[in-house]
Parts: sequence; C-alpha cells; structure tokens
Amino acid sequence: MRGRRPSFRTGLYAGVLMLLYSARREPSILIWYVGFPLILLVIAKYIFIGGAPQLLPVGFYPGDGELAGVVEGLGGFEAKGYSDLEMLYRDLERGRIYIAIVSRGDSVEVLYAGEEWRGLAISLGEALAFSKLYGTPAPPGAVEEAVKAVLGLAGVRLVEVDAQEWGPGKSLALYTINLMGVEALYVGLYGGMVTIVSFRRDGTLKILAGSPGGARSLLGFLTGFNTATIAFTWAAIIAGSLLLGADFSGASPSGAGVALLLLLLGLEAVFLASIPLSLVVRRDETAAAIAGIGGFLLIFGTGLAVPREMLPDLLAQAALAFPLTLAVELGRQALFGDIPPTEALAASWPLLPILLGAGLLGFYSYKRLISRAIEE
Repeated sequence: MRGRRPSFRTGLYAGVLMLLYSARREPSILIWYVGFPLILLVIAKYIFIGGAPQLLPVGFYPGDGELAGVVEGLGGFEAKGYSDLEMLYRDLERGRIYIAIVSRGDSVEVLYAGEEWRGLAISLGEALAFSKLYGTPAPPGAVEEAVKAVLGLAGVRLVEVDAQEWGPGKSLALYTINLMGVEALYVGLYGGMVTIVSFRRDGTLKILAGSPGGARSLLGFLTGFNTATIAFTWAAIIAGSLLLGADFSGASPSGAGVALLLLLLGLEAVFLASIPLSLVVRRDETAAAIAGIGGFLLIFGTGLAVPREMLPDLLAQAALAFPLTLAVELGRQALFGDIPPTEALAASWPLLPILLGAGLLGFYSYKRLISRAIEE
C-alpha cells in the first residue's frame, strides 16, 4: 500500500501543476475555463435581471383623452394615442399593444387580446372606474381598498400572507448552480475521454503503462487536473455571478457544502463513464467532436443549461437519471433551505448506484486501455 500512494500522489500534484503551467503557457485556455461560463452568466443576467424596466404599451382612443394620464400615473405603462379606431384594433390583434381603452362618450371599453391579459385589463378598468367616480386618479392602494370594502359586505376577507422575497437576483443565484453543473459536465468529458485519447495518440499512455506505477500516476494526474480545473472554474463562476447581482442571501453554508459534494460526485460519474469511449475513439479530433456535440446535447436535454421545468414532461422526469441534473436539483434546494441538507443527501441515493456502475465500467475500461498500450 505504501508503494502505491506516492505514484498516485505524484500524478495528483502533476495534474494541478499542469493546469497552472497550461494557463501560463497558453492563456487562450482561460477563454474556455473562464470566458465561456462568464458569457453565459451575462446572458442569464439580462434574462433574469434585465436592463431598464420595460413599459407595457396601452392604446387609447381618442388619443387626447384624460384617461391616458390616469393610466400612466399608475406607473409601468406607456400610453399610445390613436386617432384611427381601426388601427387601434389592428395593433391590439397583432400584439403591438396589450390593452386598448376606447372612450365612447360617458362609457369606457377596456379591450384585451388573450386570456393572459384579462387580469391586467380588470385592474385598469377598476382604476379608471375610480377616476370617473371621484374625478381624480386613484391613489396607490385605493382601488384595492374599495374592492376589499365591497367584499367585506359579503363577509369575504382578503388576507395577505408574508412571502419569502424572491427577486431576479435569487434566480441568477440559482442559475449559477446550473452553470456549475454545465462546467462539471465538460470537465468530466474533456478531462476523461479527450485527454486519454490524446495521451494514447502521442504515445504518452504507452510510456506510462510500461513504467512502474505509471497507470496509477496517470489516474492521479487526471484527478488532480480535473479537480484544479473545476475549482478554478467554479470560483470564477461564483465571483462573476456576485458581480452581476446574484443574491445569495439566506443561503445555507451546510447546504452549499452539500451542493458542492453532489456536483463533485456527478463530475466523477461523468469522468468515469467517459473512459470506455477511449477504447473505440482513436483520433483527437473525433474525441473533441464527441465531447463538444455530446456535451451540447446533454446540457440542453437534461435541464442543465435551461430550467428542467421547460422540458417536455417525459424528458424532464428522465433527466433526473443524469447524475449532474440530480446533483443540481438537490444542490439548489439544499442551498436555499427548501429541504434540509441531510434530506438532500438522503434523496441523492440514486447517485450511488450510478457512480458504482460508472466506476466499475471505467476502471475495467482503463485496465483494457493500459493492456492495449503495453501490447502496442
């Protein structure tokens, strides 16, 4: 046992140093380790947090009426006046405006296209009714109080329950965990199959296979290189998300530890499962293409790059069989206290048979690779 540990440990140190050397010798690799995830973070920032607030366009006929000022005074709306009623109807049908308000003498019509705008149309109608009855724009909360008073006559009460504050910054924080899963997938594929195929092609694998402890030192090298790479990449992702406004307030430290552990287990499962491909793939270009295309399909097909809830029902359920998807789902829940960390660990039990199966297959394939390298 004492003779085995130094070879693995030497390879482990060499893997860490290799990352530092590569970053210094070829700074372009930082584009993949840091630039790519930061680009995705910037895109996500404008999806979840956005830039300047957008005003909802509301059409008015006639365009010079007083009602436009009432609606604009509520905030969040852009009044668009129309002198042609037919053009107003056409823009409403084509989605250029979401609500149309038509004044016909003493009556007012609030038009909307699509059931999703019904609630907003009712709210604007209430505000306009208050304005017509009292001759002044409704002050904030006045319409709600009037509605509550009418409901109170029938013995109905509206009770507001305090809810956890969950803004766009929290959504970006959650997506950060998804992005860490994306990077873990690529590190597992490139740090496993692609690297081994490259070593096999240039003869490094044959040299290591024929030297004492060489096979173990190669495993140590791959482990050290992958661990250093993912630690560096995850640190860049977390720092970038904080700079872009991600809100990690209320996150559980123990939940963060569980999330990191589950992501590392998912990374290891992908790494081990990629080794058997090294038996059949012999060209660097082929290995890189398989990792690139396969990784792209996986991040979108398993709910890593996009929310799993957006996938079709059958695919969304099947995605949980992928180790990194399960790790991301449970890690997100443990991080923000949706479930206790111990419960997240208990729910992650499917990772164990997946990891065991990938480990057995990976080590068997690795032994075959070493035997073939010696024979060659």
